[in-house]
Amino acid sequence: MILVSISGVLGIETQIKLIEYVESLLGTSAAQAIALILDNAQQSPSLAQVSGIISLVVLIFSGSIVFSQIQT
Repeated sequence: MILVSISGVLGIETQIKLIEYVESLLGTSAAQAIALILDNAQQSPSLAQVSGIISLVVLIFSGSIVFSQIQT
């Protein structure tokens, strides 16, 4: 989700590269799903930015919890 939000901000070239990369790794159906997600994110950009920020906060929070558990 974070990668989709970042690619939405960076532009169409980044989105095309992301779709091509997903297609090479996971196949055509996965690439079509990512393309659909990116299209929907462009239709409501404010919601995509909010979800990207929330995803980033959750990632940082959960990473710090895991790191603190490893330390103890």
